[in-house]
Amino acid sequence: MLKKITKIFWLGRNYFLKIPTRIAIDLTDNCNHDCNFCIREINSKKKDLDMIFWNKKLSDIKSYINEGFIILGGGEPFLFKNIFEFLELSKKKGFYVHIMSNGSLITKDKAKKISEIGLDSISISIESLNSKIQNILTKRNSSLKKTLQGINNLKKYQNKNSQPKIFINVVIMKPNYKELFNLLKFAKKKKLDGIKFLPLSYNPDNNKHQKIHKNIMIGKNEKEEVSRIINDLIKLKKTEKIILNTKKDLKLIKKYYCSTDHENKQLSCDLKRRVCIMPDGEVHLCSRLPSLGNIKKNDLKRLLKNKNHSILLSKKCNYNCILSCARESSIKEKLNKIKNILFISN
Repeated sequence: MLKKITKIFWLGRNYFLKIPTRIAIDLTDNCNHDCNFCIREINSKKKDLDMIFWNKKLSDIKSYINEGFIILGGGEPFLFKNIFEFLELSKKKGFYVHIMSNGSLITKDKAKKISEIGLDSISISIESLNSKIQNILTKRNSSLKKTLQGINNLKKYQNKNSQPKIFINVVIMKPNYKELFNLLKFAKKKKLDGIKFLPLSYNPDNNKHQKIHKNIMIGKNEKEEVSRIINDLIKLKKTEKIILNTKKDLKLIKKYYCSTDHENKQLSCDLKRRVCIMPDGEVHLCSRLPSLGNIKKNDLKRLLKNKNHSILLSKKCNYNCILSCARESSIKEKLNKIKNILFISN
């Protein structure tokens, strides 16, 4: 209990001093999928940072924030050459570590190692249980089969404390919106720890992505049915604790797809609580905003105390974004996070 109270103390201290507690680290830009809804430019020729670098930088980050969460994304994290060494180091330094993956590279051996290291949680992206649709969206044959096998492997080696927690993420699009309840049933049947529904985001600066976006975005012909489906999810939220979205999240997603005034533009971005570190070391408050500098040349504390950081925090973001990281948590959500730390986390 003392350990958890100490954790809350440091998280509270970070909150009031505006020190980020969520460190999103993209270890690599490489990915074995080429999802047509992904806003990232994958498989760049940038060289990934090595473990000599990360050993020092994780120590610097730990000394600055003391208590926090590392979220590993990319790219596909399991294409990072030293992924298990990185996980071991992060856990040894006391971070809560979460991975976002497509799951297709998680063999039995890898799942066993993930469990032995003590990874806290992992989110697997899966957009459809229809292999044809999943393969089209990922542009890879057999992607559904491999992802499902990855989930099975994780479940096989999940320990008695349900560690790592296994979640699935579902991006709502024209090709898959009719499958949302099937995916919810799948998560329950597999006894997963949660399912999160995400809006389709896009990069307005990428012309290629905008063209693809038009083909998979919910259109006027689908709006009425999508509205009904999301309303049903909101009702289910009362009894289905496995749905990780808050009611507010689901209502915002519905408004994003089904209305024209886009309430999401009025959201207050929670940029004070997070920071993104890209594979080349560039540091951003959000991957869509300008870099604060490179962590290879400066430590994180110095980058977050420069003028660029204050300027970015004072500006209003014009991106049409309603991702859960893009808004400040309500008081109720903050209390739930504290409850999770006290009664669920290790």
